[in-house]
Amino acid sequence: MADRSVRACRDQLHHAAVLPVEWSPRPGDEAPALIARRLRRNLAALAVDAAGDERRDRPSDDGAVNVDLQRIDSKLNAIMELFALLLERDQIVPPRAALRFNAHGIEWEAPGAPPAGQAILIRIHLEACPALPLELPAVAIDAPEPGWAAAEFDAVRPPLGEAIAKMVFREHRRQVADSIGG
Repeated sequence: MADRSVRACRDQLHHAAVLPVEWSPRPGDEAPALIARRLRRNLAALAVDAAGDERRDRPSDDGAVNVDLQRIDSKLNAIMELFALLLERDQIVPPRAALRFNAHGIEWEAPGAPPAGQAILIRIHLEACPALPLELPAVAIDAPEPGWAAAEFDAVRPPLGEAIAKMVFREHRRQVADSIGG
């Protein structure tokens, strides 16, 4: 385990929240098709999460074209919410836990932590669409404190790593704005 990577996970900007999270053992020999499918789903989950912020951050304009676009946007958002409700209705979401993560790794409250060195799969259910969790291959590392678990992400490719870093920055920016009343 590279000490530099563990420090990056713990010392760099990270998203701290209480979200549904779970882990499971991961086989060492995953099929390339499974890895590619997981990457596409992860990018889709982060895109759904980012879409909510784009709607909130968009400046309003009183032009007629913008009014029509806003109307279409609100209808699409309603359809997406209904679809998410249908997906989530039958899904069993894991319990929420305090967690901290970035593109390098994750730390989360857990009564039972995986042993250090074990290959695992982490599932983080983001608020925007809990039915589409981030599924990140990782290797368990020593827990930062009692009652917590930690893992270093394994083979996070550039588009996914960049998307996670953007999401972490967006969440940090939102928390700062909320703390100063923005």
